[in-house]
Amino acid sequence: MKKLFYLAFCLTVVLSLGCATITYPTITDNDGNGVVVANTNGKAHLVETAQTSQLVGGRRWEFISFVDQAAGGSQKLTAYNLELAASTSNFHSDTYCNPDWTGCAWFTNDYVPPAPCSFYTAGTHINFQCLQASPLGICFSSRPGECGRAIRSVRNLGASEITSILNMGVEQGPNLTFSINSGSTNLVLQNGVGSITNFKFIGNTEAVWNLNKGLVTLNAGTPNWASQMRQAANLFDGGFKEGTAQLTFGGVTRNINYAALKGDVYRQTLLRTGR
Repeated sequence: MKKLFYLAFCLTVVLSLGCATITYPTITDNDGNGVVVANTNGKAHLVETAQTSQLVGGRRWEFISFVDQAAGGSQKLTAYNLELAASTSNFHSDTYCNPDWTGCAWFTNDYVPPAPCSFYTAGTHINFQCLQASPLGICFSSRPGECGRAIRSVRNLGASEITSILNMGVEQGPNLTFSINSGSTNLVLQNGVGSITNFKFIGNTEAVWNLNKGLVTLNAGTPNWASQMRQAANLFDGGFKEGTAQLTFGGVTRNINYAALKGDVYRQTLLRTGR
């Protein structure tokens, strides 16, 4: 059910972008005598926020993030763009506390929590040569879990809300297919100065949730996806690169802090794939 929570309330599912963690709360160890700031002694793998992937031109991508926290609470976050086998529904997994972080890091962020929810603040670095898919940054106010300490329950989601969201899906064998469009979903963005805009959905985007694995796959190779990405890029350049999103799906509403890259990053991703 953890994946259902993220399916309903991760903004990137709606925009069909990959979900990448860019800031994270202080990691504490509640075992023993009270709340103690943890020293991770290296990179702690963060539980994938949406566990969604983008399928483009026969290649499938997801984002994974790691936090290295010092005893004083300062953090270095590192994000990777991981290519997955296109023919399977497998993802990078926390089942056995997968420590895999080999590869080219496209984003790093050195900060002390709480930090601004932005790709473009002091301490951040972006390597666009390592970026192969289209990300949207998510900033957490509470911890969804780290490798070896994952929180497995659905947080802040009532039984009636879970039922409402499940009823939005169409069952197809081991999968539930959710339709993301103007009829099923409402999205309102508010930036840091209080300006508000409604995101207008173009056509229909399907999110397929594999019930056996609890993973969501989005087809990022459709014309609707390309048109929606261009619209999002225009909004980001028009003053909504960072802010709060209010998302309503299946009659359930939640707010989430988000951050985006500059619009040209998303447009260039489309050009690289011939769209």
